[in-house]
Amino acid sequence: MNNKIIAYDLDGIFLSDVTIDSGEQLDFRRDYIQPLFQPQGDYVIITGRPYEDMKDTSDWIDRNLVVKPKKVYHGNDRIERSACYKAHVLCCLKDEIGVFVESNKEQAEELSSLGLDIKIVHLETEIQRLMRGLD
Repeated sequence: MNNKIIAYDLDGIFLSDVTIDSGEQLDFRRDYIQPLFQPQGDYVIITGRPYEDMKDTSDWIDRNLVVKPKKVYHGNDRIERSACYKAHVLCCLKDEIGVFVESNKEQAEELSSLGLDIKIVHLETEIQRLMRGLD
């Protein structure tokens, strides 16, 4: 795993995981929400967002992330569940990615069950584990 890079989900990792009910909310989120953190080093983003959101997603990344990802793998219309799309990308990149950070617990569990040589990290669970170590 020495030369492998980290991959991140987008929503729930860089942006708060929210349900968008209207175009106005989506516009606000795209135009005004700042990233929750700025990654360092080489990384990729694997998002299950619909393919139609690709331009808005790319624009947000270009405006807000200081270190740009090597690549953004964006969900598409042929695979309806975002976990299936992420699984497909992870299988294709299994020799390049060492860790994938996911915000959705169910998706993290599903991806972990694939048996890939990639550490799947559910962000909230990992934070709770680290906090217990501080007690």
